[in-house]
Amino acid sequence: MRRGVTLIELLVGIATAAILVGTCAKVLQLGIVTYGFSKRQNESLTRTRMAVAGDGSRSGMLQASREAYVFGSLPSSSMTVLDGGSLAATNFYVTNGNLYRTVSGAGARLADQVTSISFSYYMSTNGMVSSTTVVASASMMTATISVGTGTTVAQKPYILYTGAQLRNHP
Repeated sequence: MRRGVTLIELLVGIATAAILVGTCAKVLQLGIVTYGFSKRQNESLTRTRMAVAGDGSRSGMLQASREAYVFGSLPSSSMTVLDGGSLAATNFYVTNGNLYRTVSGAGARLADQVTSISFSYYMSTNGMVSSTTVVASASMMTATISVGTGTTVAQKPYILYTGAQLRNHP
């Protein structure tokens, strides 16, 4: 009896190897796509966080609202504050999926993939906190920022929620 590899055994071995190679390639491709998605998402969230908190060289929305001399108005989709020293108006708003800051007419894009921004303003009277729409009475503000994922694979946006106590000198 001669022992050897038959043609059927060879074809079964090649088919098994092809299935294993195909599976490994698909797993590797999925890993590359996931890495790219995570990287884009992390960069977008980091830029948005810097826009909210500031990044050292520029002030973010929180610092601008804390240092504001007065709020220009209390809309729910943008924030306009007046600087105490120069009374320059600073406006934060979302347009076409980008978060912008405009200071005295000069605009700068702070973050991308921002789908919405919503501000709420509150006042504190005798220890009770209530919502307000009166500029002079606002002593606290909250911001809810919705950041998209940047891909059609995952449709769920990230929600960043922050707040600040205001100086607000009417």
